[in-house]
This record gives sequence, C-alpha cells and structure tokens, in this order.
Amino acid sequence: IFIIAGQRFAMLEMKAIIAPLVHNFYLEPVDYLKDVQMKANIILRPSYPVHIKF
Repeated sequence: IFIIAGQRFAMLEMKAIIAPLVHNFYLEPVDYLKDVQMKANIILRPSYPVHIKF
C-alpha cells in the first residue's frame, strides 16, 4: 500500500512541475487535427502521434 501512495505522490509531483513549464509556451499542432481518436490504456493518449511545435 505504501508503494501505491508513493507512486501517486510522484505522479502528482511530476504534474505540478511540468504544468507551469508547459503553461509558459504556446503549443500548436503541426498537422491538421480533424478527429483525434483516443486510446484508453493505463493512461489516455491519442491512437497515433500528435506532433506539436512551440
């Protein structure tokens, strides 16, 4: 049970560090995104790579 709590805390900590960094940039897709199909696994992600530039 301690491993699960530590893992959740680590994920929360990573989000807290990454969110302000990403907030300082303007992100836009390289290709036109009509309908992005999402793939549900352990995490939710697009079924194909989405390229962005910043």
